[in-house]
Amino acid sequence: MNRGGLETMLMNYYRKMNRSIIQFDFMVNRIERGHYDDEIERLGGNIYRMPPIRPGNYRKYFRMLNRFFEQHQEYKVVHSHINENSSFVLRAAKKSGSALPNCS
Repeated sequence: MNRGGLETMLMNYYRKMNRSIIQFDFMVNRIERGHYDDEIERLGGNIYRMPPIRPGNYRKYFRMLNRFFEQHQEYKVVHSHINENSSFVLRAAKKSGSALPNCS
């Protein structure tokens, strides 16, 4: 969660929304901490770290996604915003049976 256009827009929403009704958590595809990470955690959000999506580690990435959604049945809606790779996340969320996938 660094200072990009989408990240900044999400943070603007996140700061103003009623987090006692809806809580955002974030899954990022990098290990290092981002600019907004401290603020997200201070506001009650979780940040889950996945490895970068690369052809050499697709199999590992898919296993980690499937395991994540199997272990986190509490999510009711999942939004993915990683361009052509959104289908990976949304497929794993749908497969777990707990989340309604959403893609933009």
